Amino acid sequence: MSDKCPICKNAHWLTIRRSNEPDKYEELAGIENVRRSWVRCINCGFYSQIRNYPIADLEMIYKKGYRDESFRGESIEQAFNRINAIENNENESRYLWFGRNIRYDETVNVLDVGSGIGVWPNILKKAEFEVDCVEENEDSIDFIYNKLGLKCFRGLGSVYGQYDTVSIIHVLEHIEKPSDFLLKIKTFLRPGGTLFVEVPDSCEFNYLPENHDEFNSCHVGFYDMGSLYRLLVSAGFTVSDMHIERTKQRNLSRVMCLAIN
Repeated sequence: MSDKCPICKNAHWLTIRRSNEPDKYEELAGIENVRRSWVRCINCGFYSQIRNYPIADLEMIYKKGYRDESFRGESIEQAFNRINAIENNENESRYLWFGRNIRYDETVNVLDVGSGIGVWPNILKKAEFEVDCVEENEDSIDFIYNKLGLKCFRGLGSVYGQYDTVSIIHVLEHIEKPSDFLLKIKTFLRPGGTLFVEVPDSCEFNYLPENHDEFNSCHVGFYDMGSLYRLLVSAGFTVSDMHIERTKQRNLSRVMCLAIN
């Protein structure tokens, strides 16, 4: 993290909590002697996580290890089937909102960035959208392509063409330079196209325990509606819909947003 807030460029922070113990993700990456802190911008309220090592040291686990059965306790296919077996699961609720608000007459193809184990793009596929995925994890890419039958780019550097809609669900909180990331995303979105963003809501700091996985070392920033709106507008988007949704099964809070390119 730089000395200035990535949202409002303010240089004054309030420390919220600290940790000197590596979590399971840092252990997987072989990172020791950890010092991490969550800080909140006193101007716009954006939460950032600062650490005594570069975030690049942690990112290697996304390509290999992050989805391994030995780490997660279940295979990707087992996780996929478990989530889909949950009645009215979060992805189905997400699609109900997406379907009510997306412009069907202008949306044919969707690029889903950070597709994980493919639950969300598979829902879009079933709804007869043309869906391409972007992933870095080798095991996820294999599952998405061979099991779900979806095209999957190996990172943003491999993507070409433009799409009617780009979805980035639980990705932005992993990004250290969100403005640069969104400007890159814009190159894959046609003029007038729709960006769908979902991130954890920073209100979770008020009610989740400090050791909750939401606050793990892989997350570098937490947004509320104000900070997310400000970020999207600064990147040239026009916000068309934004709301907060609390998940029923896990009692988590999400900021969900549609913005026009």
